[in-house]
Amino acid sequence: SEVKESMSNIVLLGKILEVFPSREFTRKDGSTGAVCSFLLGDSTKTVKIVLWDDHAKAAKNEYFRVNELVRVIGGYSKVGNSGEVEVHLGRKGKLVLSPKDLSQRVREKLESVNIEQTPVKSCKTIPKESLKEFILQNKFVSSVKGQVKIESFKELELKSGEKSFLLSLLLESQESTFGLETSERTRLRLGFNGR
Repeated sequence: SEVKESMSNIVLLGKILEVFPSREFTRKDGSTGAVCSFLLGDSTKTVKIVLWDDHAKAAKNEYFRVNELVRVIGGYSKVGNSGEVEVHLGRKGKLVLSPKDLSQRVREKLESVNIEQTPVKSCKTIPKESLKEFILQNKFVSSVKGQVKIESFKELELKSGEKSFLLSLLLESQESTFGLETSERTRLRLGFNGR
């Protein structure tokens, strides 16, 4: 069945189609947290799974890799930064790599899944040759796939009193690193209201 926003105790079974880089961050209380995500798919759909803290650290395991079968237990869903529903796995959840209790038929069906044949909801592919042109024309990109290296992050308070932030980043796709000349730079402004 379809994963919808605000669901809890979600159990999913699928194949790891893509693993995104993990990162550590400092919480307001000074403690360190970790987050990692991956794309889980079956023959009908894909969903982004977000792993927090110990689960994110476990994702660094050599057995946590693309094409591995995995069961997610006790996840909860919410809308992510991309506007799509994601499944998050926190301390109450469980991640089972290579589950042993699968029938041969289910295992073979999942192992045959690949990212090209699995529908990805609302994903617009832009050929890399026209990405620069697309950004210059539209002045924004709603969704980008690749590795992001954050160069700087600053929290700001606007004249209106509203909280916002300034983010400087470098985006790398598997094909190339995307950058604009200084004279062509497009400004990326992301904001939040502190709620």
